[in-house]
Amino acid sequence: MQSATQALLQADLERAEHVNTDHGQITARLVRLEEDAFTLLALQAPVAGELRAVIAAMKNVADVERMAALALHVAKTARRRHPAHALP
Repeated sequence: MQSATQALLQADLERAEHVNTDHGQITARLVRLEEDAFTLLALQAPVAGELRAVIAAMKNVADVERMAALALHVAKTARRRHPAHALP
């Protein structure tokens, strides 16, 4: 998010491209984390504190996924407006 914001504020095309590249890697990691959480739920049948930890991790994955999507949108805006600044 920080890199996307800097790309937007400074009309930095290289940084915007970097955010775009990172988004694919982040998405792949999030998918893997979510699959691991489902595997734990299915095979280990966690209870109490362990179950809360797995559910909290899944919520965190969803939050990071939304932040990554927002960062990508901001970076695309910076790219679309380049070489001009998107904000006055």
